[in-house]
Amino acid sequence: MKNKIEIILLGEGQVGKTQIINQLKSKIFVDKYIKTYTPSETKIDFKIVANNNKKTLNLDIYDLPGLKQFRSINNTFLKTSKIVLLIYDITNIDSFIELFSWNELLADNQNDILKCIIANKNDLNDKRAISEEEGEKFAEK
Repeated sequence: MKNKIEIILLGEGQVGKTQIINQLKSKIFVDKYIKTYTPSETKIDFKIVANNNKKTLNLDIYDLPGLKQFRSINNTFLKTSKIVLLIYDITNIDSFIELFSWNELLADNQNDILKCIIANKNDLNDKRAISEEEGEKFAEK
């Protein structure tokens, strides 16, 4: 399909990957944790204005499970993806530390990949466990 972009969301459980998709798709926040057990796909159409022409981008966004036992399933998706969003919860130091292993997993599967680091749950800044500087330092590497 023309103008199709595949995006994968990676990160530990409870960092907010599914919530990000809910916000993109329907602007809904669900204040309840729902585990993702299998890779789920969300298709979203975005209209972008470029050079005064309307252009539709079809985004296939995959919300991959963060639990370690699903990493082999995730490998299948990582082999073909070109864009990965690495997500951590600013209130959870373990979710940040695990970014290093997620990054290694990406390196094992694909070199030609655009990676973006997302510090999620910024509304809980008073409970922040990872400084902005630490997140920026990781992203620069």
